[in-house]
Amino acid sequence: MWIELLSVVVLVISMAYLLVMIIITIGWFSLDKSVPPPGNTQKKVTVLVAARNEEHTIVNLLKSLEQQHYPKALFKVVIVDDHSTDQTFEVITNFAQIHAGLNIKVIKAIGHGKKAALKQGISLTKTALIVTTDADCIVPPGWLQNYADAFDNEEVSLILAPVVYQQKRRILQKLMTLEFFSLVASGAGAAGIRLPFMGNGANMAFTSQVYESGVDDKGYHRYTSGDDVFLIHHTFRYFGRKSIRFLLKKEVLVETPPPESLSQFINQRLRWASKAKGYQSPVAIVVSFVVLLTNSMLAVLFFSGFWMNWLWWIYTLLMLMKILIDMPLVYGYAGFAQRNDLKKWFIPFSFIYPFYVVLVGLASLVVSISWKDRRFSR
Repeated sequence: MWIELLSVVVLVISMAYLLVMIIITIGWFSLDKSVPPPGNTQKKVTVLVAARNEEHTIVNLLKSLEQQHYPKALFKVVIVDDHSTDQTFEVITNFAQIHAGLNIKVIKAIGHGKKAALKQGISLTKTALIVTTDADCIVPPGWLQNYADAFDNEEVSLILAPVVYQQKRRILQKLMTLEFFSLVASGAGAAGIRLPFMGNGANMAFTSQVYESGVDDKGYHRYTSGDDVFLIHHTFRYFGRKSIRFLLKKEVLVETPPPESLSQFINQRLRWASKAKGYQSPVAIVVSFVVLLTNSMLAVLFFSGFWMNWLWWIYTLLMLMKILIDMPLVYGYAGFAQRNDLKKWFIPFSFIYPFYVVLVGLASLVVSISWKDRRFSR
């Protein structure tokens, strides 16, 4: 009897995962990958950055902003220093004095946390278009011009764009990059079918109307992360499915450094996972649940195989199925990001991934979260 029940459970979970991934992969391949000539749209833009303890990285971001192929008179950089305990504020101030041609405004945060810093920064903006990135990122020269061109479509209220980890030699960071690719590509694919549920605030733009429509009134400040995801969910709900698009162009591909260690990586993912309790998007809830359930099932089948060896055959069959399902999406994003060197690590990574998902899921229930020398309660 229990074998029949196990068969039904495995079949239902596997079919649910297959359906979700097929839909997302279709969305990925439906994204516009054409490369039109750069436009000359000119809009006033605010680049908004929340920074904490980034004295060693913020200059790289500022230099890349200084090299934008966009009139400097049309954009302003607003940086909110979130109570840094290093010299971040002084480094930015010195850069602004030396590079007076770049309009930089740096202020000290009143509240605590990234959401509060971004809210404070937005309150100071007077432009209709706001672009966000992180203090440790590097943006390409055509970044702002391509965003300005994309907002020529009046239906669009929020634009998501690709992010890539900077290339590192360590195997651990290659695996981190593959995991990150799977997240970014999934968010892109969902946007491709007009069901966006995930994005990255390191590369995002939205109109001031989005924030003015009441996103801050939903209690999202209770969560340690999710400023980007909750904004996407709010925009989808209030402005409709056509209001969000994914800009899949190398000219807007933002680079960010990967975590330096396994502990940093796990802690970052715990912080990201903590926001799931605040999801109100049915798409985000269903996809997250199916992915968690599928990987948990694979981990359980693997360990159960030590007692009943035949379960390893089921585990192996399902793992091969999952690899074949996931491969087009991850390979597609790796090719777009010109990181084909990572493809050889995809299969080893796939066998590790279910245990990593279960580990993060369990740890999120008992481990306190820390970020930039701050600790947050669960």
